[in-house]
Amino acid sequence: MVSTTEDYCQHAISELVERGLGSNHVGSLLWDDAVQSKFTSWDGQLRIWTLLGVDVAKSAEWKTFEPFTHVRNAAVHGLGELTRVQQRSPKALTAIQATGIAVVGTRLTIDESALKDCRDAAAAFIRWLDHSFVHLSAGP
Repeated sequence: MVSTTEDYCQHAISELVERGLGSNHVGSLLWDDAVQSKFTSWDGQLRIWTLLGVDVAKSAEWKTFEPFTHVRNAAVHGLGELTRVQQRSPKALTAIQATGIAVVGTRLTIDESALKDCRDAAAAFIRWLDHSFVHLSAGP
């Protein structure tokens, strides 16, 4: 769910920017480079949204969804345990605990309720972002 949401966000940004670039070859090359260097993290995506006038980080929907990005990183990169970086990051542990997911030692216990909460948070965030995107696409 988290990776799909991340891909959706990247697609939404790309669609907006590429529409504005039109057939500008140099702009397209620069944009392709930016995609490779800036979309490797949520922080990069948030910076681009902010540049486009959408302050994702301040939205209630992002604040509810963002902790699940830490859970996803632990599940994927830590194979169900906090990654080494997360183990040294009080912010990551606090974010994961805010989801209601239990952390015992370094191991996460993800149950059906947590999956439902993640699904609901991802759906709400996508709806919010989509609404913001429609208004942004409409222009001034």
